[in-house]
Amino acid sequence: MVIGEMGSRESEPNKADKLIFNPDRDIPQEAWEEMDYNLEQRRGAASKFYGGISWQASKMKILDPSRDIDINAKERKGMKNNIEAQSQAGQWLAFANHIIEMKVLCSDKDVKITKADWEGMRASLERSRKENDWDFAKLAAAMKILNPNEDLKLDEATWQRMRDKLEEGRRMHNWQGFFSEQAVAMKILNPDEDLKLDQATCQDMRNELERMQKDRSGNGYATRAVEMKILAAEKVEAKDRRLEITMPEKAEK
Repeated sequence: MVIGEMGSRESEPNKADKLIFNPDRDIPQEAWEEMDYNLEQRRGAASKFYGGISWQASKMKILDPSRDIDINAKERKGMKNNIEAQSQAGQWLAFANHIIEMKVLCSDKDVKITKADWEGMRASLERSRKENDWDFAKLAAAMKILNPNEDLKLDEATWQRMRDKLEEGRRMHNWQGFFSEQAVAMKILNPDEDLKLDQATCQDMRNELERMQKDRSGNGYATRAVEMKILAAEKVEAKDRRLEITMPEKAEK
């Protein structure tokens, strides 16, 4: 969900309960090799799933903005067609995320979000709100990135339900799934929200990421590493179809 990386800033001294994660330092070469292999497997498949290509490639670009990932014309067309198909099918969370991914990787100037698309996303958000499901915070965060001025109607009752979901994920010990996805969405929606990332939670998340790397889960690893980068960021700010992040200036041990 990220395209831009702003300049680093000085870390606040003695700041408690903070996830420390630096992709430049904490992602081993073996993990990058597995991510590269996973991406090339997707690009080389006879029947290409362009959504999978954009998903994997965008995560790698987020982790290393200087990384050269060339998206060719055929892949851009495939991604655009995939976005249009998701609009027609009403798959609004995937629709929103894939537009953001395309912005990370290449020009999105020919990808239009119509009035009907916005109506579809808003209706889907309201269904998720009423059902209190796990997609609510993720869709709300994606909509904020697409349009930071969108009124998502996040009243205190809604925030409390999101906090309850976060605690449910914490109790499940699902650090690299429900918990991390919910935490990232909440940070995007309100960067000042206290996610209670205590030392035990942070260590469990790091352990889970290391396990995924040992299991050679290139796609899953990239996704979870991006979530950890966002949670470790000093600042996140939603812009037009992008999220800018500012990492702490000094790499902490």
